[in-house]
Amino acid sequence: MADVQGAQVYRYLSLPPGSEANTLARKMIDDHRGCINLNGTTVIHGEAFRGSLANATLRRRPALLDAVAARPTSEPRRVPKGLGEIAFMGAFATCLVDAEPAKAVAVIRTTEMSEEERTAIMALGEGMKGCIASDTAYHLNYGDLRTFLATAIFNSAVGGALGNRS
Repeated sequence: MADVQGAQVYRYLSLPPGSEANTLARKMIDDHRGCINLNGTTVIHGEAFRGSLANATLRRRPALLDAVAARPTSEPRRVPKGLGEIAFMGAFATCLVDAEPAKAVAVIRTTEMSEEERTAIMALGEGMKGCIASDTAYHLNYGDLRTFLATAIFNSAVGGALGNRS
């Protein structure tokens, strides 16, 4: 689907989560039902859908991954406490992409749910430590992390052009 409607996908990925993004996601699914298997239903878990589109778009456009991977590392900015799960994951992934861009991109270049993916995620260890407050407990879910990393990498790669770079 990412190739079929590039401009619409880029627009969707540039929107903050919320009703406008949800409406556009539903429209994309309805317009391209043949491209995805939903077993006859339209079920949208917003960030999973967003991350899947970002992941697919990045894998089809390796120059975006290359551009982010070539950026220098930076000091991690700890994610503030008290965020909800989605806000936390978004801030955490953005911190990892900013702190260790090449290592974050390496995750997206792996096969999902593979030993290679696990190894790439574990290589983010120092960045993870720097992005989370030392007294914060977090259960690492590789699928969720990949989803949010894909979105953060996409936004890092094209967000400036879309006026959405944080």
